[in-house]
Amino acid sequence: MNRKIYKYLLCYQLCFFACLYSINSFASNFPNRPVTVVVPFPPGGATDITARLIMARLSEKWGQSIIIENKPGADGLIGTSYVSRARPDGYTLLAGNIGSLVISPLLKGDAPEKMTNTFAPVAMFVELPFVVVVNPKLPINSVKELIAYANKFPNKATYASSGIGSGPHLATELFAKDAGVKLIHVPYKGGGPAIQAVMSGEVDMYFATALESLGALKGGYLRGLAVSTSTKSEALPNLPTISSLGFAGFNVSSWNGLVVPIGTPDDVKNKLSSDLTSVMMEQVVQNELLEKGAIPMPLSSVNFKERMKKDGRQYQKIIRELGLQSE
Repeated sequence: MNRKIYKYLLCYQLCFFACLYSINSFASNFPNRPVTVVVPFPPGGATDITARLIMARLSEKWGQSIIIENKPGADGLIGTSYVSRARPDGYTLLAGNIGSLVISPLLKGDAPEKMTNTFAPVAMFVELPFVVVVNPKLPINSVKELIAYANKFPNKATYASSGIGSGPHLATELFAKDAGVKLIHVPYKGGGPAIQAVMSGEVDMYFATALESLGALKGGYLRGLAVSTSTKSEALPNLPTISSLGFAGFNVSSWNGLVVPIGTPDDVKNKLSSDLTSVMMEQVVQNELLEKGAIPMPLSSVNFKERMKKDGRQYQKIIRELGLQSE
């Protein structure tokens, strides 16, 4: 063999094994510096609340700082795009929800199979029932009265959402279709601002997650009418389900989970998934989430990926039926 070629091959092999050792060493020491978790919505929404609660416990487990960074705007696109361009090393993560990770891409024309081309699912945290909430000053005390109100004020009854393509957006449109009413969509930058808009009377109603609305409901700043899931909420046991009020089969919810940019080393993803699932299985964490109105739903990276694909296929069908598209 030519001596120059031999030296080149030897150098290539040494570099390859050095890189391989470096990657494995990097993964085994992860994390050895602060980790940033980007929430693509303002503070106060369900995604923000969930991320802060779970990451605080993960930070204790690691003995390492985890920084929650809110990057709201463009229906979650600003924060989501920021993380997609981040170095895939496990130190910049995205706390997303069904709206930002599944529904918004579908509204922009992506196929369900492409949901996981930009991000790699790490772990799902919780499932989040929606609660139909209204401003308590409105003469609305039930879903029946809400429908009557919408019929009385056609093209004037308004509903908030946490953004175009969010879970509340799709849930409300489904409800309006089934109820045969017209509701005007007023999107906000996240669940926190949407809640504030209903409390101030800026809009009439909102399909809020129980997690973000529980405090306002208990304080009398919002009035709850019903929950969106097929079973009642443990945190709000006095509220009926929409499906029990003449809307058989109505069952929608949101979820929160963690994803990383494509290209993140498998060892890092596996450690993140394992440690997050472990934290989610702790009884104290589960109890706190249940008390806040969330349903603990720890899913590993593999199961979370399947859940995203399944929801993608389901919501693609709903979007087509409703004739919705990105505004």
